[in-house]
Amino acid sequence: MKLRRKKKRGSSIVEVIAAIAILVISLEAITMSFSTSAKIWQKHDKKLDTSTLNQTICQNIRQRDKRVIRDFYLDNAAGTEKSAKIYIYFNNYDDVVGVVKSAVEDGTGFITASAADYEECKTIRPGGEKYGALITVADTSSDDSYYALYKFEVKVWNLHDAGNYEAASTFYIGG
Repeated sequence: MKLRRKKKRGSSIVEVIAAIAILVISLEAITMSFSTSAKIWQKHDKKLDTSTLNQTICQNIRQRDKRVIRDFYLDNAAGTEKSAKIYIYFNNYDDVVGVVKSAVEDGTGFITASAADYEECKTIRPGGEKYGALITVADTSSDDSYYALYKFEVKVWNLHDAGNYEAASTFYIGG
């Protein structure tokens, strides 16, 4: 009876190196996709924050009494444009309600705008706040109209990101 030797079955060094190379390449692809998705998420998160803050400001203005809106417009309208332009500054959602209330109802906490653009907003930022907003109010009603119709334009900028993230809204309040 002949004894047979069993052949050793295993991987050669070339096969092991090839397997490791394939593993490294696939892990690199996975890492790159996670890195890219994280960057995209951060970008969209900043856009969403700016847009949500814009909507929060608009909603806070809409909740004000029409007499408060009229008084705000009359106190701040300048020149023949029949519009009032102000900047407000804040750092987060918690600041927005108080800032809008003090600007619209109390007539404090804002800076009158002249150029009404991102550069001016960033330049005159008083306390290094993260966000700046331009609120423009214009009386769109005719001179012989009994009711006033106010057009609001709200722009919000993320001042820490060179104005790359901007959100704008327009709405009307009448009465």
